[in-house]
Order: sequence, then structure tokens, then C-alpha cells
Amino acid sequence: MMTLQQLFQYTGYLAVITLGLSFIFSFFDYKKKRILKKKIPISVCIPCYNDGDSIEMTINSLFSSYPKELIELFVVNDKSKDDSLNKLIALQDKYDFTLINNEVNLGKSESLNQISSYATHNILMFVDADVLLKPENINDMLARLEKDKVAGVSCPYKPYNKGFWALMQEIEYNMLATIQGAYNIFGAMAMR
Repeated sequence: MMTLQQLFQYTGYLAVITLGLSFIFSFFDYKKKRILKKKIPISVCIPCYNDGDSIEMTINSLFSSYPKELIELFVVNDKSKDDSLNKLIALQDKYDFTLINNEVNLGKSESLNQISSYATHNILMFVDADVLLKPENINDMLARLEKDKVAGVSCPYKPYNKGFWALMQEIEYNMLATIQGAYNIFGAMAMR
């Protein structure tokens, strides 16, 4: 019969092996180059709640990462308490997007459901209001969707916010990206 100490020891070994294999598989997926055959129109939804400090950088990174004429952007201000609404109104002079201003705070999920119903393109992309996107991430994500068996993908991104909670969020993103990369070796993608 196995003792509790032996059980913990074997569980620890299994955890280290699993983590090691995840890193190896993630590395191979990261090295795999996917080429987007054709730029396609996308609908992008950004929920914004008290993201006045970061929303401009997020929108700028989106329009810098993919052809502007192929992006249909919807941003919902979810009854922010900071200057998000004023910043979004000012940003409409610089960028072409539809702004929806919630009269009451609906929360992220309901806001995304609300604005996604306005999308007209086949590809629907959700982006948090505090992240920086890169062209290679968007192209890799869209290249994955060119396969018939792929219905949804996620791509790594970097949070813009600073501080303890932003650091914890970035650690979580990196962990999820590693695990998602490991899943790709077997032809599946984890979606949250």
C-alpha cells in the first residue's frame, strides 16, 4: 500500500513531467510558421470598463496590426466611472469604429453579447481594452482559422496595465499561452 508521502512524491513527479512536456510542445508550436493566405475582413469587439488609460493604445495596436479597411470595430463603454467615454468619443475622430454607451453597467459578458450581435463579418474577435496586439499574432490566429476543422482560436497578448494585479494577469496569460501551445501539437486549442 502506498503511503501519503509516496503519493505526494509521485504526484510531484507527474506534475513536473506534465509541465516539462507542455513547455516542449509549446516551443514546437511557437516555432511553427503559419502563413495567412488572404487577408479577410474581421469584426472586433472591445468591452471597455474604466480603461481610459489604455483604450487608445489597444485600438492603435489593433489598427497598426491589420489593414484598417478590413476591420469593423465595435467598442462598448460599460458605464465606466473614469474618463473612458470622453476618450472614446475623441478617438472616433481618429479611428473608424462604432461606439455603444451602456446606460447601466452590464458586465463584460453581457456587453460582449450585446456588441457581437452588430458584427457583419464571419470572423468575430474579442479584445480586452488593456492589451497590446501584434501583427504576427493576428496573422497566426487568422491562418489557423483557414483550416476547416478550426472554429475558434486565441492568441497571446500583453496587458498594458501596470501594478500587482496586472502582473498576475500577465503570468496567467503566459501560463495559458503555454498550455494552449501544448494542446496544438495534438490538433486542439483550449478556449476559455
